[in-house]
Amino acid sequence: LKNIGTLVVEGDQSKKPDEKQKSKVLSMEEIHDRLVDKARVEAEEAQRLVAFSINAIAGLKWTQNDLACVIECYRDVLRLDANAQVNGVRLDSFQRLHALHNLAEALQVVEKKKEIRIPRTLRDAQLLSDAETEKTKYLAERVGGNISIAANDFEKSRKIIDKKMKSLGRNEFWWMEALSYTPDAFVDRLLEQFDNRWQSSKATWNTVAGLKMVMQRDLDRLFECRNEAIADIDRVTKIIEDADRQDVVEFAS
Repeated sequence: LKNIGTLVVEGDQSKKPDEKQKSKVLSMEEIHDRLVDKARVEAEEAQRLVAFSINAIAGLKWTQNDLACVIECYRDVLRLDANAQVNGVRLDSFQRLHALHNLAEALQVVEKKKEIRIPRTLRDAQLLSDAETEKTKYLAERVGGNISIAANDFEKSRKIIDKKMKSLGRNEFWWMEALSYTPDAFVDRLLEQFDNRWQSSKATWNTVAGLKMVMQRDLDRLFECRNEAIADIDRVTKIIEDADRQDVVEFAS
């Protein structure tokens, strides 16, 4: 991904120096936005690990019947979430759901044990409803939202590729014809670079004709897999679009 990011910023290496320099120029506002986004993502990931660890400690303390520590741990996670939201950092929804649900359950257990006294907060009364809201939102995002976003991104990439393929027309695989004018000695050097292997298998050919044959075979298989993937994605996307969101959420619950 880092290499891809470098290519995107630096542009096509085949461009002239002036064009490459122009493609690298970012305004101060764009640089600032990128740095802010990068810092936010890193903060959210660090926060997720902290919340995960505190929730895990709460689980261990529960096995030891230390409910006071359990409740304090879950409250720490919710405080972490509240403090971070002020700066636009979002806590992982699953960690938040975990803390809300288990805190409510721990408080119910404490209520039945009269010998344990835990100070209550104003928010305790709505923990279960908050947990249910978070659960519904979490399921809705995972069941439908991510697929829709992925489908949109895929469709954009698909159109770009189809457009480029169409622009090539009959010259789509011009380099296959170019191989016809290549001496067999080139194939010997090529196989030497790959330890006499092709696509993880031992190469059983050593001529240009053999190279063209296996390349055409692999290309046919590649496009066949691409068409199968497109058909599967279209099918799944249609299922998601036609499904009633509430029915899907209830089924996932």
